[in-house]
Amino acid sequence: MDKSIYQGDKNLDNNQGKTEFTVKEVATLLNESPNVIRNWMKELREHIPLTKNESGYNVFSHEALEKMKSIKQMHRQQNYSIKQINHYFATGGESFQPLPEKGPDEMLAEELQKMREAIQFLREDAKKQQEFNQALV
Repeated sequence: MDKSIYQGDKNLDNNQGKTEFTVKEVATLLNESPNVIRNWMKELREHIPLTKNESGYNVFSHEALEKMKSIKQMHRQQNYSIKQINHYFATGGESFQPLPEKGPDEMLAEELQKMREAIQFLREDAKKQQEFNQALV
């Protein structure tokens, strides 16, 4: 691992007495840029427990800071996408892989396959009917 990860942990230990952290402070503690922190906040807002201070700025509690540490670990060290991280939090930590959304081409291919199967069934049914009719004659 690189030294920046350890440096961030050291910075976190030095700030245990603080109760609220600004975006810039969280960025410094996690060795990320404030823009990265803001992007994570925007994309994963529903999973990060943010509050506003008297000035109206977003502030992070220790709980939110821990969540940000988890996000950084998943995104930077384990190479999960923001979409995968969002799905992970949405499923209560049970799954990283969201179910793939079917595109129009996949939906069309499935529909065509169903039609082929239905036509094949009708052909077989017609053949059986013809054989039955000939047996009667």
